[in-house]
Amino acid sequence: MKAKKKLCAIITILMLLGVIACNSVKDNSVNALIIIVGRHANANAFHETFYEELEGYLKETVYGGYIGVISSEGTPRIAERFDYFEAIDQNEKKREKQIKINTDIVLDFLREGDSTYAITPENDLLKAIQEASALLNVFERQAKRDGKNIKGKRIIIMDSGIVTAGVLDFSTHGIDTFDSWYNDEKTKIFTDSIAVRLEKNKALPNLKGTSIVFIGLGDVARPQKELSTLVKKYGLPTIWTTILNRAGVGADSVEILEFPSTNKANDAIKLPPVRPIEFADFIISLGEEQIRFELGKAVYSNPTEAENNLKNFADNVVKYISRNPDVKIYVVGSESKDQDRQYTTALSEARAKTVMETLAKFGVSKNKMEAFGLAVSLPGRENDRPNNNFNSEIGKKNRKVVLIPSDIGDQAFLQKLKDTRDSLYGK
Repeated sequence: MKAKKKLCAIITILMLLGVIACNSVKDNSVNALIIIVGRHANANAFHETFYEELEGYLKETVYGGYIGVISSEGTPRIAERFDYFEAIDQNEKKREKQIKINTDIVLDFLREGDSTYAITPENDLLKAIQEASALLNVFERQAKRDGKNIKGKRIIIMDSGIVTAGVLDFSTHGIDTFDSWYNDEKTKIFTDSIAVRLEKNKALPNLKGTSIVFIGLGDVARPQKELSTLVKKYGLPTIWTTILNRAGVGADSVEILEFPSTNKANDAIKLPPVRPIEFADFIISLGEEQIRFELGKAVYSNPTEAENNLKNFADNVVKYISRNPDVKIYVVGSESKDQDRQYTTALSEARAKTVMETLAKFGVSKNKMEAFGLAVSLPGRENDRPNNNFNSEIGKKNRKVVLIPSDIGDQAFLQKLKDTRDSLYGK
């Protein structure tokens, strides 16, 4: 019995010693965080809401961790390194105070912005991500020398995500003219091809084990035109997620924080004028190749062919609306100038309504559509009476029905469309 009690006492002492030993071992696991800032004339990623989001990530890192700031314009560069924050042994109250002090140091640097303003125009965000990856590697080596272990690597990108320079210049890849964001299959083929091209050119960094957070993706400032909902919420996230996944970022490790867009100019802080990118909008033009009407009527000359063609377009419109539930589709009729204006206006309206009825038949909600005819007043239509002589080829192109969403990026075009409609219909 005495031997048994003695054994229990020894085990208890050993367990207590184990607890003491565990508590005496300092946790040397820290985080490494890189912040990419795009202070250029078409990005709007620096209002206070963004800093509030950033603050939470900073608090996870500043106590003994490593933080870097990279500017993405011109030749991307390291703007600052905060790799001197220590994790000092102290009580919880003092620890929280130290975290607050360290966080404010980084936020004050970013708010002041002098060292992170663009030195030269244009934005090479992919190169900035390469620089961020390289700096994370530097931090890992430094952590090893400091006797620490980096448990979490994160890159926060405060930028519009629109690239105007380097190997991912959107205009050179055709991203600016790509009008199939509403089509899942085409989008996958397109974005995958870009990622493969970048990989072959050895332009992708190794981001395995790194998480990415976008703050301000698609939130642009003038002179960049406001992006359509589709490009902002689907197009840009798709292209960046595909590229980052190809670079080794896990499928669940890309976070995109959305904020209301303001699209104000950054004139007050005199940022270099980055070249605006013109994105193609989701506009479907249905000419005589897709739908042919009987002469002078709003009746399809070949109903079966017209309905088969419109069914495919209807599927895309349904997808578009499902991704953008607040959008409205304007179904607009256009005619050539070889007839009386009053007659062509009425005819273009009737044909637009015929198309709307067919789209509704294939699943597009009537509540999401508005049909009207503008005849020869559709904004942007080509003049089919050059030198006051009717050109039949141009006239043929002008005889069409166009599907235009209410969220297109070209707000000036949309306003002109509405003004013309209101003028013709006395609204």
